[in-house]
Amino acid sequence: MVNKEGDVRFPEKSQKAMKNILPFILLTISVSLYGQTINSTNCQLANADTSVFGIILLDKNSSLKKVGVMTTPLEHEKDLPHLNFCTQDKKQTLTLYFHPGGVANEFAEFQVKNYSANDSAKTLMTNSFATGKGIKIGMSKEKIVALFGNCYKATMTKNNLELIEYKIGDFNNSEFLKRFNYPSYYAEYEFKADKLVRFRFGFEYP
Repeated sequence: MVNKEGDVRFPEKSQKAMKNILPFILLTISVSLYGQTINSTNCQLANADTSVFGIILLDKNSSLKKVGVMTTPLEHEKDLPHLNFCTQDKKQTLTLYFHPGGVANEFAEFQVKNYSANDSAKTLMTNSFATGKGIKIGMSKEKIVALFGNCYKATMTKNNLELIEYKIGDFNNSEFLKRFNYPSYYAEYEFKADKLVRFRFGFEYP
């Protein structure tokens, strides 16, 4: 409808309909941007990634095959004992985290990020660390969400990077957690200008 001044106006019924549908539109936008809450037991990651570079979580044989016998892990006051490896072009770093009390050469968490000269990493004959689900540094957030779904929590880091986090925490109803005998699993993906610059996943240390 157009008034005398030429302005487009909605009929009163249309205005009421718009008011009723607006909250739904905002909710839809919010879900697509920020995902759903991961605090709900109904919001659990359904297809967890379990390997990087052919190394499988808590699998001794796969780690021995890919990186050999574990040397003494690096101790870190703010993190778990770990080992660092880098690509032959020194552009990416793979970190294997060891849980205290665990079995030697079995790693419970993995991280891949852009390489830093401070990483003290052993070089491996590869130019990319890909996960079993095909996740690699440089992927877009859209591709990550398309693979793992909207069941995530999004936050901004102190470095103004976007971080999205997935979780499996319902042990009683998760065959995945029961199989590994861990209470929870997490996966986090960090983006700069919509490009993946770091990801870390595995079982949370009790």
